[in-house]
Amino acid sequence: MAYKVNVGTFENVVRGYLDLCKKLSGELVILNKKDDEADEYVISSIKDLKYLDIKNKDLLEVTIYVDDEDEVFDEFVIGINDDTKILEKNLFSKFPNKIEIVPDKEKAQKEKIENNHFAKFMKKKK
Repeated sequence: MAYKVNVGTFENVVRGYLDLCKKLSGELVILNKKDDEADEYVISSIKDLKYLDIKNKDLLEVTIYVDDEDEVFDEFVIGINDDTKILEKNLFSKFPNKIEIVPDKEKAQKEKIENNHFAKFMKKKK
């Protein structure tokens, strides 16, 4: 099952995987399946995520390899909706350190604009 997450939540999840990877003495690998292509990245710190070029609807496979065997494997689909409650229940319990969900800045900004009284008034004028 692929979890639906936004980019901000995915970054938090990767932080948890990095902690788990250190605990297991393994290697964290993320496979980014774009259309028909697939790019594989070895992640050693959260800063390495900038090389992934993550976009909406990308399917990301996160695997921790310990002694060349996959120890932990999960799939994520990047989008607007996210399965935060399911992640907290199923996934976050695996991580050695507590993970806090930081809200996605883009989504929060969009909601703020949509709920702005003046913006609603201007839409009605047009």
